[in-house]
Amino acid sequence: MNNDLLIAIQQAAKQKVMMNQNHPLAYVMKAFFAGVYLTLAGVVSLYISQNFAGEASALGKLLNALIFGVGLVIIIMMKAELATSNMMFLTSSVLQKSIRTTQGLKVLGLCTLGNLIGCLFTAGLLSLSTPYQAINHDALLYTTVASKVFKPVAVMIVDAILANILVNIAVIGQMQLKNEMARLTFIILTIFIFVYFGFEHVIANFGSFSLAYFLDSAQIVDVSLIDILWSWVIVFIGNAIGGSVIMGVFFTLTEKAIAR
Repeated sequence: MNNDLLIAIQQAAKQKVMMNQNHPLAYVMKAFFAGVYLTLAGVVSLYISQNFAGEASALGKLLNALIFGVGLVIIIMMKAELATSNMMFLTSSVLQKSIRTTQGLKVLGLCTLGNLIGCLFTAGLLSLSTPYQAINHDALLYTTVASKVFKPVAVMIVDAILANILVNIAVIGQMQLKNEMARLTFIILTIFIFVYFGFEHVIANFGSFSLAYFLDSAQIVDVSLIDILWSWVIVFIGNAIGGSVIMGVFFTLTEKAIAR
C-alpha cells in the first residue's frame, strides 16, 4: 500500500535536489526570500507586542504568537525554501532512498546559507527604517534577544526541538488540507504554540538577533557577537533533532509501518 503523504514528501525533496543541482543560484534566492519573509513577520510581531505593556502585556504576547505564523504562511504560499522544514523533507527522503545523503546535506547547507543572507539583508534594512529610529533601551526586541541568548544550553536545545516539531507539524498538516482557509488557519494556530511558549527557531533568531545587533549591540546587555553565534549553533542542533530525527525519521517510519 502506498502512503500518499510520504510520496508527496519524496517528490518535494526530489524537486529541491533538482533545483539545487540545475539552478543553484535560483535555489539560494528561494531560501533568501524565506529569510526575508520570516524576518519581516517575526519583527513586526515583536513590534506590535511592544505596544502592549502592564496589564495588557498578555494581549501583546497573544498577538505576537498569532502574527508570527503569517511568516510561515507566506513562505509556503510563495514556495520559498526554509531550512527547518527541509530538515524533515530531506531526512525522510534519504530514509526512503529517494535522494542521497550528500544531496540532502548540500541542499540543507545552501538553504541555511540563503536563509541567513535573507535574514541579515532584511534586518539591515529594518535597522534603517522609520520604526527603529527611536527605539528604547528596554524595548521588547532587546529583552527578548537577551533572554534567548542566555538560556541554559539544555533548555535551548529542548526548546529548539519542540519548535521544529511544531513547524513540521504545520508543514505536513497543511499538505493534507485542500481548503486554503483551513491550511492558513492550521499553520497559524500550530505556529502559535511554539511562539507563545518562547521556543527556539534558528531562522527566526537569525532575523531578530541580527536586527538587535545592527541597531546597537551595546543595548543588548552583556551579549556579544560570539554569544549570538553560539546560540545559533545550539538552536540549529536542536532544530535538526526535532526536524530530522523526530519528524524526519520517527514520523516516516511510523507512516511506512501503517502503509504496509
